Amino acid sequence: MIVPEKSLVPYAERLAALRTRLGLPPRTEFKWNPDSGPLHKNWETLRKARPQMLQGAQDLDVSAVVVICATMRMPTSWGKKKVQMEMHKYLYERVSMVLDNAGHSGILIADQPPGDRTDEKRWLGQALALTENGTQYTAPDPNRIVLPVLTARSDHLDLLQLTNLVTAATTALIAGSEHAAPYRDLIMSLLAKNRLDGMGGTGLKLFPDADY
Repeated sequence: MIVPEKSLVPYAERLAALRTRLGLPPRTEFKWNPDSGPLHKNWETLRKARPQMLQGAQDLDVSAVVVICATMRMPTSWGKKKVQMEMHKYLYERVSMVLDNAGHSGILIADQPPGDRTDEKRWLGQALALTENGTQYTAPDPNRIVLPVLTARSDHLDLLQLTNLVTAATTALIAGSEHAAPYRDLIMSLLAKNRLDGMGGTGLKLFPDADY
């Protein structure tokens, strides 16, 4: 999610108000499909919460960049880590592009990766290579992404919960899931657009775009 600074506090306030309206505890974690807590398999409440989370983001000029990989089309020699690194590159390029088009700077905050501290350090090391070296198509620019990638727990940061929702809903839409259909228009409105008002390759990147 790409969130203007002016929208950080208002969005958190909206989610706090949403929890109150739904009768949920103050720190309830919103996700597409929570694996624990008051919203675990609470489908009726989730169906109420999801569009309000997305509409709140739209109202506050929040946009999204989603990268989706068709793993069955990747080379068999590519392991999970290689695929993840490629996805990180695509994501970094598109976030940089959106910030550059808007003339803004930004800080990247990722959901804390699963595993122990060693796994997190390894992940952060890979992310550091992006902000220091860029990619084949995007040079590093400290005036765009101004710090190394940071991590936070999603239950501590409302915007990471929104990120989970948008990523999961977009993936479900691409996969043709009927469960995501009610959110199609809101998702489409959030995906970042390029200068020609197209989202393909900008707000939404599917790869591989050709067979290897």
